[in-house]
Amino acid sequence: MDKALYTALSGATRAMHSQRMHANNLANITTDGFRADYLNAVSSLVEGEGEQTRVHVANGEQWTDLSNGQLSFTGRDLDVAIQGDGWLTVVNDEGEEAYTRDGSFFADADGVLRNAQGWMVAGQGGPIQLPDYEKLTIGADGRVSVVMNGAAENEIVMVDVLRLVNPQAADLAKGGDGLFRVGEDVAVPEDAAVTVVSGYLEGSNTNAVAEMVAVTNLSRNFEMQLKMMSSVERIAQAGDELLRR
Repeated sequence: MDKALYTALSGATRAMHSQRMHANNLANITTDGFRADYLNAVSSLVEGEGEQTRVHVANGEQWTDLSNGQLSFTGRDLDVAIQGDGWLTVVNDEGEEAYTRDGSFFADADGVLRNAQGWMVAGQGGPIQLPDYEKLTIGADGRVSVVMNGAAENEIVMVDVLRLVNPQAADLAKGGDGLFRVGEDVAVPEDAAVTVVSGYLEGSNTNAVAEMVAVTNLSRNFEMQLKMMSSVERIAQAGDELLRR
């Protein structure tokens, strides 16, 4: 009986972990540039002394869906979206570099361009700092240009160029903050083939319907595993009663 009980218990645990991940995907359905996470299930033998006769369900590899989300028009000068493959680069105050598809930027009190999480937006010359300007444009190549306050319309000043990169998908690892990083030994050069579109944002790549169906199915699976554990317990009790007679 312990075989069935152990299998049901591990199945319930796996369903609970997977349901949590799908629920997180649903919670981020409106998060710009979000990439959905998934968890594979594997069956493995329980290690220990004697014959390996116990099999349990375990969490396998966690992976992230890197497919692109849909672009939506905002008309805001500081909103940018990657067209096709590629990543925007951001850095924190300690100089750590990370990558994102969320191009919802704002300028802080010092004019430093930051993302929604407060990380500084990286340019080719370091973090981008905007001067006082009247008009701002971001070109397809990531070139950030402004018309200064009081200047003529045609007096355009280039501030910097967004650091656009396209590292290998296998080198990217998603952090708990939703940003992506590479290993310390992985070089990530700028990629001139990566382009952006200004006034747009990329939405989450989460499929709401698929996630809701997955959460529902996992909830039913969890209940089924609990019922199986109850059934195993009843059968074991019935067996004990027979032995007492």
